[in-house]
Amino acid sequence: MTETVEPSDSKLTAEEFMVSVELFATRKLCGQYLLPSDGGLYRMWRQVELTVVQGRNLGTAKGVGIPEASSSVTTIVDPDSRGEGDANDYDVLCEICLNGTVYGRTTLKKGAGSPEWHEDFTFSDLPPFGTLEIAVLREKRLSLKSVLLGTIQVVLGNFRRHHLVEGWYPVLQSSNMPTRIQVGELRLKLRVDE
Repeated sequence: MTETVEPSDSKLTAEEFMVSVELFATRKLCGQYLLPSDGGLYRMWRQVELTVVQGRNLGTAKGVGIPEASSSVTTIVDPDSRGEGDANDYDVLCEICLNGTVYGRTTLKKGAGSPEWHEDFTFSDLPPFGTLEIAVLREKRLSLKSVLLGTIQVVLGNFRRHHLVEGWYPVLQSSNMPTRIQVGELRLKLRVDE
């Protein structure tokens, strides 16, 4: 013969279990005995939500920092291309790094210029915030070699918490000159939680 459990009995059993847990279990806090005057140590939960929406003017360079340089616009040419092909022979992707570690990549989009990704990334359980770097890479079709077009750097320590921030971020190419060259823009949605 099997015994049936009444719903009220199972509820009572669950309540008894929870009371027992509260009485006899202790919460485990990392470092609760270290610095007790400050309340002990605790673990910080960090998460970054990033959406790479689209790019515009990728591969088109203009100077940043000097007024007369920003008016001149040129097209970036790959030194290895030797005049072969045009901007449509290149595919573009983004590589996402946090504190120097690669955490994700977008898909490869056909043609430079204005690719649209609409790709979401969620990075959780992160170490202390440093810099979010998005490297825009260009790959020539029929070639396995990627060329760095430029990067976006966002300092997460200073970034507004718990708010979705959307905007166009300049893709900057590093150079030996005091000014940096802007080689396009990426539209990003970014939310930082801590």
